[in-house]
Amino acid sequence: MAKAHLTPEGWRCEKLREHLYRARWMDYQSPSIQMLTLMTVDRKPLLAELRGETTHLTPLGTAVAREIERIPTYLGAASIEILDYVIMPDHVHILLRIHDRLPKHLGQYIRWFKVQCSDAFTAMVETAREVMARGVITRGDTREANNANTNASASNACNTASNATTASTNAMARGDTREANNANTNASASNACNTASNATTASTNAMVRGDTRESNNATTTASTTTAASATTASTTATASGWVSREEASRVLAGVSASMVSPKSKNLLLFAHEYHDSLLYGRGQLARMKNYIKENPRRLALKRANRELFRIRQDYTIGRFSCTVLGNIFLAGHPQRQVLQCSRRLTPEQIEERRSECLMQAANGAVFITAAISPGEKAIARSLREHGFPLIILLEQGFPKPESSHYRYFKPQGVYFEACAAGRLLLVEPHAEALERPEVARRVIAKTGNIPHTTQRYRFVAMNVIAEEMCGDDTLA
Repeated sequence: MAKAHLTPEGWRCEKLREHLYRARWMDYQSPSIQMLTLMTVDRKPLLAELRGETTHLTPLGTAVAREIERIPTYLGAASIEILDYVIMPDHVHILLRIHDRLPKHLGQYIRWFKVQCSDAFTAMVETAREVMARGVITRGDTREANNANTNASASNACNTASNATTASTNAMARGDTREANNANTNASASNACNTASNATTASTNAMVRGDTRESNNATTTASTTTAASATTASTTATASGWVSREEASRVLAGVSASMVSPKSKNLLLFAHEYHDSLLYGRGQLARMKNYIKENPRRLALKRANRELFRIRQDYTIGRFSCTVLGNIFLAGHPQRQVLQCSRRLTPEQIEERRSECLMQAANGAVFITAAISPGEKAIARSLREHGFPLIILLEQGFPKPESSHYRYFKPQGVYFEACAAGRLLLVEPHAEALERPEVARRVIAKTGNIPHTTQRYRFVAMNVIAEEMCGDDTLA
């Protein structure tokens, strides 16, 4: 069995190849609940538009939604249930449940889903190119269709009026007033297009032979045929397609060379890799559903607060170069304090420390912590829940700049909300900071001569760096 090659990226993993096993204990055929994330090629925003805090699907997004609903109808996929999904401008989240063991790897069904979406994308691009090449809208634009119908009706009216005048004049010449009136009525009721010319010719020939009835029949037949043709053309123009000129232009603008499939002439809509998150704990299903529900609102918040969600490399705090994200002004707050708790603290001592920190925060203190020990985590959570600002130190908190996630990274869950409100600064000291001589001396003084590679050393070093960032000048 092939094993996955994983690159940790926070709560996600980056896969090198599609359909490899992210969870090594999982065969992806067994009953489970998973949330899948598929991104468009080059993260092109082709699927939806964000309006306020809601997304509005494009025609392509509507086609993708239909295909998501069809996944359980794929061969052998009847045990797959789509629990929920959301379509964002450049990606989709699909929450699904596998009730019974699948005959194939889940990735095979996702591959088929992506193929169907790519086919729909290719067809839409071809239609869009046709529309732009012709310079007119041939499908889906009701206004254009109405204009065409209006112009055709005006033309038909002119042609019909001419035929009616001719028939009426001939009938009046014979003294047949009733027939002249009938000729006018029949001509007015018709919608002659190209057949109007034929009707005129047939009517004239019949009149020359003195066959008035044949003349009238020819005109009526031509009018009826033309009316049916006009109705069909109008229906085709308004109902057979999806492309307006603006939509065609937008679709073509989203096509890039990297979307061309190397194996076929089709365009690829979704990127080769996809991501999955397995349900493994109580309460996670509710969090997954909430994540899907809140995705549009989170995107709106991120766009409205771009500076708060921008990763900054080589940002200096104290004597350390760091990568940061969030409210950078917290790093210069004059009342920064370190939050550290020993693992040996009892629950009563942790509660006492929590009350003390809440009182200090209410008086304007901003706490900085690595949130490693149980006490530190509990107090940091309480501070956040009360709406107080925090600076959180992370050992490996951000994707690498070369990662595909770097540009789109955002903190998860409650950290996202705090960041959007300007109450959070995430700080990742650069790796070399942990081994700086002055940091090493402080760590050794606290713990003894422990190797730099141990987890214990890194935890204590993070606390030492937090002290330095609070303005502790005891580092020499």
